[in-house]
Amino acid sequence: TLVTKTMNTALRLLRSMVTQIKEVDTAMTNLRKVTEATGNQLNTFLESAGKRSVDLGASLTDYIDAVSEFSRLGKALDEAQKLGELATTYKTVAEDLDIKTASKSIISTMQAFSGVGVQAEEIVDKFNYVGKMLPLITISVTVQRWMRPS
Repeated sequence: TLVTKTMNTALRLLRSMVTQIKEVDTAMTNLRKVTEATGNQLNTFLESAGKRSVDLGASLTDYIDAVSEFSRLGKALDEAQKLGELATTYKTVAEDLDIKTASKSIISTMQAFSGVGVQAEEIVDKFNYVGKMLPLITISVTVQRWMRPS
């Protein structure tokens, strides 16, 4: 009946909300462990993180996790936020990529090019460029092989 469906939908939504709240709490706990930010700074961060994650087209948990990955490197909260935004954008643009993999890709590339002065924004731009070009290159090579006389 309609009443039963409505009750089941309400219960499912309530369970989903509880799950999401637990995930955000876990993500914030992890961030608290790896940053030197004060409680007030973390509260301010959380208040702005909700809007920022929506702007980036990502979940709040993913955004907080990305910031945690960069905070783990010893980055201050404001710099970790900027890098977390880049990782979140990269994850959103790239297909089949989770936030931890996106963050670690940026981190390892930053570390590899640390003496060269390559900025994180440049890294993400190059990742995106290669991601767009790779299918075209693959198609081009395949067509060239196909067109080659036997």
